[in-house]
Amino acid sequence: MTTAEWRTAIASALAARERLRRAHNAMGATVRDGKGGIHPNRKAKWNRYRAQEFLPASRRIEARICELREEFLPAGLKTAARDIVKGGKLTLPAGAAWRERVALLEAATVVFAPEDAQTRIIVPASCAEAAAPPQEALDAADISPGGAKAMLAPDPTEDFTGYTEVDPNDRYAVAASAVTVTALQRNEDAYVYKDRGTGHFDGFSHNVDYKNTATSAYSLLIFWALANVVNDAKAWDNANAEVILCNAYGNSPTLYIRNEETGTQSGQTVSNNTQYYNTISRESGGTTVTMYVYSNPSRTTLVGSKSVSVTGSRKYRFIFAANSYNDGKTYTVSAVIANLDLGEAAGIIPIVMHHLTKNIKAG
Repeated sequence: MTTAEWRTAIASALAARERLRRAHNAMGATVRDGKGGIHPNRKAKWNRYRAQEFLPASRRIEARICELREEFLPAGLKTAARDIVKGGKLTLPAGAAWRERVALLEAATVVFAPEDAQTRIIVPASCAEAAAPPQEALDAADISPGGAKAMLAPDPTEDFTGYTEVDPNDRYAVAASAVTVTALQRNEDAYVYKDRGTGHFDGFSHNVDYKNTATSAYSLLIFWALANVVNDAKAWDNANAEVILCNAYGNSPTLYIRNEETGTQSGQTVSNNTQYYNTISRESGGTTVTMYVYSNPSRTTLVGSKSVSVTGSRKYRFIFAANSYNDGKTYTVSAVIANLDLGEAAGIIPIVMHHLTKNIKAG
């Protein structure tokens, strides 16, 4: 299973868990007596729901999450997560990547007592235990409206309004989640980027949506790049700069992934004026960067994937949301670049309801 496939699978399992949690709480609200307890006349209904619907579904979901964790995550990371949780609090490393944060949360079920007096920690010893936990663990892990469960913060997309824009001819309309490109020519410098610090990007799995809306024959637009120098893409090309990029070329478009250091690239033919959902990934220290092109936002329908080789020790500083290729030509492109997700969740893991947290904090 690739990183991209794993991200899709774990996202689906977490979404199923959240749907079940909401259904459980909605059902719980219908059987309350107004004083925080179960109405005597509705107790049988509640017990049937718990035994026949909620618990079987919960066990299937938790078993799937556990299975994915066991298959994909390094043993050292799982051990570290378990040790952190057993220590009585869940501390996230500063700058932890999304995959690491998923691992830390999914290493255990963390449940806060209704009275806020203490934290109960349940750490499954195995996937079998996650699939069929002991009754005391199920009781402690009740996620009814009277309790509260730790949940992973949504993985945020980039806010482009915090990026640096170099755009003398006003080709870009920069909004929080999208950069709209209008008539960008191949005779100008125009880019949108952010400095994340030296060596920030090593292993990564980035998502970005791309759609061209108008192109001429030999148009060229960079819709994602990692770089160690700020410049237009033609200057990168001339200097064999330390850059990996994805670009859209032509009015019968091809999406390319390219290593500027070596000048090598690989392209996936796509359709004009069509929305695509891309994932670009590399393992830490890896020598291959792969661009996956999908036709649906959940990234389950793969159009194709292309890869280039890179230097394994190479790390990158700048993330580019858009860039031009200035070689003096006047071919134009219009497009929308949106929903750039670097897979780096920020901040603390929030707690459902009103618990904000003596026991869970950012590192």
